[in-house]
Amino acid sequence: MLSAMIFKLKDQKLLGVIIHIVVWLVVFSFPFLLSTEEEFSWNIFAVGPFTPMIFAAIVFYLNYLFVIDRFLLRKKYFLFFLVNILTFAILITILEYIRNSMMMPPMDFGHRPFPEMHENNFIFYSLAFKDFLTFTISIIFCIAIKVTRQLVNTEKEKQRIEKENIQSTLMLLKYQVQPHFFFNSLNNIYALIETSPKIAQDALYNLGKLMRYLLYEKEFVRLDEEIEFLKKYISLMELRLRDNIKIRVSFPENTERYQIVPLLMIPLIENAYKHGISSTETSIIFIDMKIINNRLHFLVENTYFPKDDSDKSGSGIGLNNLKQRLNMIYKGKYQLLQNIENGIFRIELIIDIEEKIA
Repeated sequence: MLSAMIFKLKDQKLLGVIIHIVVWLVVFSFPFLLSTEEEFSWNIFAVGPFTPMIFAAIVFYLNYLFVIDRFLLRKKYFLFFLVNILTFAILITILEYIRNSMMMPPMDFGHRPFPEMHENNFIFYSLAFKDFLTFTISIIFCIAIKVTRQLVNTEKEKQRIEKENIQSTLMLLKYQVQPHFFFNSLNNIYALIETSPKIAQDALYNLGKLMRYLLYEKEFVRLDEEIEFLKKYISLMELRLRDNIKIRVSFPENTERYQIVPLLMIPLIENAYKHGISSTETSIIFIDMKIINNRLHFLVENTYFPKDDSDKSGSGIGLNNLKQRLNMIYKGKYQLLQNIENGIFRIELIIDIEEKIA
């Protein structure tokens, strides 16, 4: 993993170097492309566009590698302007010296020199201003690149922090589900230890298998694995059921190609056993899962026997936990529908699911 990250960083740096080289090659090729054969002269070219462009590149990389990071982005504006003004003055002086030493007036490329204008101060100041403008444009481009990169990096860092916060919250919500699931299962097993020790022993063994499944810190699991988990969980919940309770469970086959976030449906099943069972009246629980056009439909129906406030059985986590997880992972891709009619509580979770990554 670390080596892959190192190679990725090296590739990004190499790509950046290549982009810089290509851009400057294009910039330096413009004078060649715009000149005609009879106008071309290496001396004129060196004094005219080529040397100022080299100096503009020096200004660019001085700011790109040092000045902007050290001064401008740290709000040391005086030092930023001071360094650049001194740089401008030095480079413009060197340019004028080069022009004088070659006995050519500074000029636009493509025009023939006029030696009689060499001593004209107007030419010096106009070219000095042109050099100043060229260097300034170079700095503006550099600032634009740096600021854009900083904004991109800031946005990436913001997204990274948000993702870490979401992962932490999801992990917390998952850990809220697990202990209560474990607690409720142990309650059922405990009630059977005295009356049916063999059944309690087998149930404890199955609970161990379920807890092993919960230890895998996967963001997504195969749907068929989650279904097997739900079946084992339902079998644990049925340990204490009486004859007046009718259970019907239906799960689809051939679901291994789909993936889903684990433990989403546990609160729905748990609520059905918590609120749908009476010790004296006939009770029903209907659990059904279907896959229709890459949409998972998970339906739970049960007779409704609401608990009073003094009854602390169940997890106490329930639908609030489920809704938080759904909003973080499946926002805009799920529906949670519920209603009570004729003493039957009905809740259906519909999720757009994806095929698992090979």
